[in-house]
Amino acid sequence: MINEKGVMSELNPFLREIVISYGAATLLIFKITVCFMILSVPLLVQYISKESMYWTINGFYGVFTVAGILAAMDNWIFMKIGDPFIDPRLVSGVTFLMLLMAINLGNMMDYRRNHANGYYCRSRITDKEWERMKKEMNYPD
Repeated sequence: MINEKGVMSELNPFLREIVISYGAATLLIFKITVCFMILSVPLLVQYISKESMYWTINGFYGVFTVAGILAAMDNWIFMKIGDPFIDPRLVSGVTFLMLLMAINLGNMMDYRRNHANGYYCRSRITDKEWERMKKEMNYPD
């Protein structure tokens, strides 16, 4: 869009400064890097967590999928008409609110799933816990 409408079509002043100072290719690399970092956060949290976070992670990715489609449609309309159909600040605000709701709902569903019927189900145990469990069950070494 910057190639067709110019640098001022980028509403974010930080990103606009990157384009002016370093060029459009650097902006693309920056956006891809930030996108990768944001989308890898749930995977890192799941790796660190001892419980399954299935619904939380899928809610996170679902929100960003919907927000990406909405932003792409808004950019396409902006290129065709010259005026954004939906204010970008509104898209960002709605994305943030949807993200909060999806993460909270995902946490509630994952909690119910992990703690159903009083049974505590974890995806991993540590070596120390395994050794303790073996002793409790009189498991042969």
